[in-house]
Amino acid sequence: MAQAKPKTVEVSNPDLKKILASIESVSTYKLSQAVAQVYVVGNGSGSAKLPESDETSHSLLVSVSEYGEHPASRLFKVGPLMNPKIVADKGSAQGEYVMVTEGLASARKTHKLSFANGRVSYQ
Repeated sequence: MAQAKPKTVEVSNPDLKKILASIESVSTYKLSQAVAQVYVVGNGSGSAKLPESDETSHSLLVSVSEYGEHPASRLFKVGPLMNPKIVADKGSAQGEYVMVTEGLASARKTHKLSFANGRVSYQ
């Protein structure tokens, strides 16, 4: 069977266009039962709500999808966060996780972003 010629079509969904245009980085983690993708998304100028600043806050969009032909997929949103950075990825008996730092330069904190059993938690 001959392969069909690829088509180029414009995507008109405004929500999808806004999210994709706001993605600053993506990281993929292969877990034992699923794959997790962490998207760092800018929330727009001034979203940090700091006085006399147009600083941007961010959200993490976390997609967790099972392996297989028809995988179950879940999407979670964590935020708003200030300047989030994924600093280390780890593994544990409870499930895989990454460490995320966030906050202003003078007061950064480290949190655990965990993806276990198809769920996401931020501690």
